[in-house]
Amino acid sequence: MKRLELLIPPVPLTLIFALTMWLIHSYLSWASVLSLPVSISALFFAIGLFFIIPAVISFIENKTTVDPRVPEKSKTLVVSGLYRFTRNPMYLGMLCCLLSMASYQGNVISYGLCVVFVFYMNRFQISQEEAALSQQFGKDYEAYCHRVRRWI
Repeated sequence: MKRLELLIPPVPLTLIFALTMWLIHSYLSWASVLSLPVSISALFFAIGLFFIIPAVISFIENKTTVDPRVPEKSKTLVVSGLYRFTRNPMYLGMLCCLLSMASYQGNVISYGLCVVFVFYMNRFQISQEEAALSQQFGKDYEAYCHRVRRWI
């Protein structure tokens, strides 16, 4: 399983999940039983963008890498803005965008894929980033992890 760690960057991974959800919805329409109003789907999407855009801006303002494949290149530990409430606002935003799609489709398998996304991100992306950041920022990062939850 080591070869899967940091293998697929989160943005392409999110797009792969979205494409998979679309294909499943297209071919397994019988699984569409939990459809929510379009306004709920739009709200999930807006919340996703609310998390992603300011998080990226925070990284750019702090002149640190946005590329999660190389967490050791982080120059600054960003702990302000949305990072006061979640250690992974970009990933939380991506999850909200996937939830937007799942709620629009109402497909139970798509909802399940959102859960798989969280497990995948925890195991193959976030845990590796956390190890690198802990090594790079030491006690500051450990204190931050104790103050702020991984997701929400």
